[in-house]
Amino acid sequence: MLVLLIVVITLVLVVVYKPGKEDEDSRQLSTLDKNLVTEITIERIGNPNIQFNKVGNQWQMLSPYKLNANNIKLESLLDLLGYDYKARYDMAELDPKQYGLDIPRTTLTFNGKHKFEFGTTEPLNKYRYIRYQGDMYLTDDYYYHRILGNASSFLDHALLDEN
Repeated sequence: MLVLLIVVITLVLVVVYKPGKEDEDSRQLSTLDKNLVTEITIERIGNPNIQFNKVGNQWQMLSPYKLNANNIKLESLLDLLGYDYKARYDMAELDPKQYGLDIPRTTLTFNGKHKFEFGTTEPLNKYRYIRYQGDMYLTDDYYYHRILGNASSFLDHALLDEN
């Protein structure tokens, strides 16, 4: 009877607590709330930096042009914060050059301090290498194309300002 009780309690603990399984939030690249982001900078090798600032509900490009930005494109950049990763490694134990992170192809910075550096892709599964806060993450490569356009591709396409 005691053995049966121990087996039942063990099964309940396994079902409820799911040992070995990470919380869903712990699989995201960042815990930064995208609603708190008011500054975004895109740095790419061989191109001028592109800087944005949010004023109210409208994103503004600060450089290289001082114009309204396309809100939909800028909001889609914030998706990176909640992006799921496939694996995470401590960069202190890795050679950044092997992953294209010695000189990152592109760097995306939120609020001046949350810096995501994009490296090459992993050859087998085509996961993208991203360095963030001392770790390297492998993610699906569905995001990188969003930051490749030239500066004008991030501008608002409205012919007239709504005012």
